[in-house]
Amino acid sequence: MAPPSPSAVLRALAPVGALLALGLPTDLLASPTQQPGPAATPLSAQIWNDCAPWDGAAFTVTMPWPARPSRPAAILSIAIWKAPTLSHPTQFSFPADDRIGSITLQPRPGLDGLLKGRVSFRSVVPGQPVLGSFDLVSPRGERVHGSFRASWVRRQALCG
Repeated sequence: MAPPSPSAVLRALAPVGALLALGLPTDLLASPTQQPGPAATPLSAQIWNDCAPWDGAAFTVTMPWPARPSRPAAILSIAIWKAPTLSHPTQFSFPADDRIGSITLQPRPGLDGLLKGRVSFRSVVPGQPVLGSFDLVSPRGERVHGSFRASWVRRQALCG
């Protein structure tokens, strides 16, 4: 089974994103010199089993990114091309190795979609909430950082 396209994920999460955008802090998308406040609310996210490009085990985390007057709503998608069994805190750096995964922010008019930086997970255990954080930079220098709490979504990943 092929992973969902970014547009399919955006369509599926649009109603949720619209509701969440009302209560999410607006300082999560910051310039490199501006940091979000210490009490920033974690983004509500979804996580599911997925397949790596070579059909190996993987998982994907997506979260709605609220709109602001200067930009439309978007979906932050973090694909990790490893089995979803991380029993201890783990950090991934992008693009350290093109076999780790990918991170995109879609749609982002005028910006390339791939982001660079770090994503951390406290642990990833199927069926349990997943807490994590990210500190990313777009090709144009736009800093994207924050934290998330992901709930598992049932999807059948047919890899291999």
